[in-house]
Amino acid sequence: MTLKQRLQNPFVQQYLLEILLPVIGYFFFDWSLLIIAAFYLLDQLAAEISFLRKFKAIRKSENKPSRLFFSVSVMLILVLLTLELVLLLNYFAASDFDRNTIFAELTIFAKEELWLLFPLVLLMNYMKDQFTFFMPRRYLQKDSMRYFKWHWIENFFLLVIILLGTWCGKKLVLPAVLVIAIFMVLKLTFDFTVARMSDKKSNK
Repeated sequence: MTLKQRLQNPFVQQYLLEILLPVIGYFFFDWSLLIIAAFYLLDQLAAEISFLRKFKAIRKSENKPSRLFFSVSVMLILVLLTLELVLLLNYFAASDFDRNTIFAELTIFAKEELWLLFPLVLLMNYMKDQFTFFMPRRYLQKDSMRYFKWHWIENFFLLVIILLGTWCGKKLVLPAVLVIAIFMVLKLTFDFTVARMSDKKSNK
């Protein structure tokens, strides 16, 4: 497949948009690093909702109940997102953002853009899952327990990266553009190493 054909793939376009969104938001929508971080937390929430749908489909294909692991996953998702939120708020509170500034920026973001962006992200994830996971019946290739285990190993690595990133961010004062560039490199590296390995390891 040529580069041009790959770029014409709507799912490649979606991924590129996700990667470039911090740059687009920063330069064209006046997003701060706080807003970019908030968006990616919501993007991760959408990804975790996608995981729950997929896991349920895998368990159903195995004729196994999913309620227990589904409930455990929901609790783990809440704990994970809470920890990430605390780390990020602690990071921004230690920089030039005070509590009132954080609240004000997030409130404006929610009123002006979030009401449209979050449903759009949910829809994009839903459509991607339908075409790349459910319609090709990829849930038949997966082992539910491997899928569960490797998903949370992947999330553990993500949490470690956020922890190290926020710790380094408080030690080093870097321009916002450089922070965004580092974030993009880390995301690409994570997606093409840890996330790809996790997907392969979850197969039967």
